[in-house]
Amino acid sequence: MAVLEKKLSRIPLISLPRTAIIAGALVVLAFALPAAAHFRPSASVPSVTEFDRQARAMEYLSEIGFGVEYGSAAPVLHKWTHDVRIKVHGSPTEADLQTVERVVSDLNFMVGEIKLELVDEAPNLEVYFSPESHFSDIEPTYVPTNLGFFRVWFDGEGVIERGRVLIAADGTT
Repeated sequence: MAVLEKKLSRIPLISLPRTAIIAGALVVLAFALPAAAHFRPSASVPSVTEFDRQARAMEYLSEIGFGVEYGSAAPVLHKWTHDVRIKVHGSPTEADLQTVERVVSDLNFMVGEIKLELVDEAPNLEVYFSPESHFSDIEPTYVPTNLGFFRVWFDGEGVIERGRVLIAADGTT
């Protein structure tokens, strides 16, 4: 987890550990959205600071996006090709829900064609706020002692079909 927090701390929008887990999981999954949509042609020319931020984000993406932490998979960036419907389960705090809403809004602004939305039914991305001791009940492939964990299912073309995010409701603030 310390390595993940260290990597996530490179992205300026993340500050608190629990916020880092929430935002990090959604950002990592959203980076799997079509890359061309990230650079919106209608946007003004970014400042040097913006170029630096984008370069750091792309470096981070290449570090974590082309592989898996557990198990094995081909070094391919998997991506969403359709809207991401997110359902929140468990016991999130009001701050957690605000973070999810802010990240969804920010990503919708940056991405373009594919939209992220919070839903009550028919999700393709489920986010669970639960005690870490219950993670393996929710996700059988969970690797113990992680305060945040996510898994995606994809087809033979590398298109993400669904995902699951686990965020510890205990042990993080």
